[in-house]
Amino acid sequence: MVSNAVLIICTTFNFPDELSKTIPCIVDVLNYRSDTYCTIIDNCSKDPKTHELLDGVDHERLTIIKKPVNHGKAIATNEYLKETISHTNCPRVLISMDPDVVFDADSFNQLIHALDTIPKLGMLGMRYKNNENNPERSVWWPAMSIKAKHKQFKVRRPVFANVAGPLFGIQGYVLSHYLGFKLFPKSRNETNLEQGYIKRAGSDDAFLYDHLKKYGLIQGYLEGTQIEHLKSPPQTENYIQ
Repeated sequence: MVSNAVLIICTTFNFPDELSKTIPCIVDVLNYRSDTYCTIIDNCSKDPKTHELLDGVDHERLTIIKKPVNHGKAIATNEYLKETISHTNCPRVLISMDPDVVFDADSFNQLIHALDTIPKLGMLGMRYKNNENNPERSVWWPAMSIKAKHKQFKVRRPVFANVAGPLFGIQGYVLSHYLGFKLFPKSRNETNLEQGYIKRAGSDDAFLYDHLKKYGLIQGYLEGTQIEHLKSPPQTENYIQ
């Protein structure tokens, strides 16, 4: 990883059918953008098809890390950032994503352009396709119009809900200044681990949203983009032992 780059961190756990559709989106972006790097962190997937997919992908700016135990998305991401990112190589944009989304390079580019251009952004995501797995909640307010560097942006902000976590970006300044290189300030899995289990999906993204909200940052979904969430994971407990 070099400084001033775009870094994608994708955490995986099984779901090979969805991952088979997500990986081409990542590779397409890497082929299109020479400033973008991706790290896929596999949280001890048990499905052999998932490992076949991960072992079969190859790109010079793609790194795959296989964890021996599943501690959840937040802890795995925070550990990676602690080990690899500092002020000397901080990305200008950090993208966090799950392995069950589909998007095109144009929407991704628009998201990066907004994150590069609009000041005082918190969590910014793409607009989700309105299917049965659409994670957007409470977005009935009209979109907020923002003019920055001769460009007009529109951001749809949720009300009484956080920005959904399947894919979102933050600015590098936010990562270093407001978060101290810890993307998820809090995770319930830190407590759950003491009891022998982790949650597949929890409140990690909501904790981040609430933390950044205190600084008056703009958070929401960028109009004119589209992403599809392929699967809504069950809120079940996966016992480690």
